[in-house]
Amino acid sequence: RANPGLFDHLLYEKTYCGLFDNAKIREHVPSFVCEWTLEKGLRAICDWYESDSAARITDPEKERLENELCDMYEAWMNQIAQ
Repeated sequence: RANPGLFDHLLYEKTYCGLFDNAKIREHVPSFVCEWTLEKGLRAICDWYESDSAARITDPEKERLENELCDMYEAWMNQIAQ
């Protein structure tokens, strides 16, 4: 409600959860063995993100809105705590 146009892409990205399996690769290449653990894959993603300065560029409008929403949430939490 705060700014729907800024988040239109979320409808398509988050409507359906992702289902990831390796059934196709196992069917076509039964000898395939994944040598990467989940931890190794996540670490590689984090390392890439931290080394790629372009990945950390933020949209100033989104940043402002996110900060505003966080401030509103904090004020609301303080209000209900009293």
